[in-house]
Amino acid sequence: MMRRGRLRGAATILIAVCLGLFSAAQTPASAVTPTAQAQRTAAHRSAQPPDQPGASPVSSTEPAPRDSDYTPAGCYTPTPRKGTASCFAMVRTSGRRVMADASEPPATALTPSDIRSAYHLPATGQGQTVAVVDAFGYSSAEADLAVFRKQYGLPACTTESSCFRKVDQRGGTDYPADDVDWSTETALDLDAVSSVCAACHILLVEADSNAVSDLSAAVGTAVSLGAKFVSNSWGAPDSAAAGQVSDTEYNQSGVVITASTGDIGNAVEWPSSIPDVVAVGGTTLTAAPGTSRGWTESA
Repeated sequence: MMRRGRLRGAATILIAVCLGLFSAAQTPASAVTPTAQAQRTAAHRSAQPPDQPGASPVSSTEPAPRDSDYTPAGCYTPTPRKGTASCFAMVRTSGRRVMADASEPPATALTPSDIRSAYHLPATGQGQTVAVVDAFGYSSAEADLAVFRKQYGLPACTTESSCFRKVDQRGGTDYPADDVDWSTETALDLDAVSSVCAACHILLVEADSNAVSDLSAAVGTAVSLGAKFVSNSWGAPDSAAAGQVSDTEYNQSGVVITASTGDIGNAVEWPSSIPDVVAVGGTTLTAAPGTSRGWTESA
């Protein structure tokens, strides 16, 4: 769930960049982007892929994100094993956490209409496909997405209607095992896509693990299935990704690939560091009635 006044992770700015690009280009194939806050009671530890030979945690001076109301999700780690990536989801864990009533959104929620208003996003997207790449499985992705969209009065997006599609990193249906922590990140991404482009189709590509090689393969699959905009709300310190995979999958002619820079300043994250990738940082978005925009924003 998104909270009014603070949208954690590389979220609405990344959304606005991507949708602005595809809207300007008016290409008849795809769109994209990531994160919006989902509800959970606590963070858990993230499942790790099998250790690679000689793999060891990468030393990093990067601290964990600090916020009195939020805790990094279990899939976040400032010191990932070499060749693996971390998510950037933040989980609301303060005592002031407000649960949504089944009949309406919480009063403190930052809603899809708020995001569209803040970024002056057009009510378009018909025929566009948003590609979201994340690690591990999320078996209830479609069902959970249905709850979010119904909560905010958005049209249904289902497999049956061809609006929603989920594939593994090879484009098939051999989905990886579920991971509760990465599912949180994926939920944020799917909710955010729905928030900014309710008419867009959604393609979810689940990588076998959070190994950068698997995630990169998933990016390639998203492009091969027709996505012109591919969202990646995860990353790894450059030192963790160095030499583990080629940047080729991220250099796609005619395709906009975006990647989160993380929730912490002064840290270089891959793949957002790749020259051909649109690197996007998170912001704090606050309602400001009486101003020309109606919102204020800070990095």
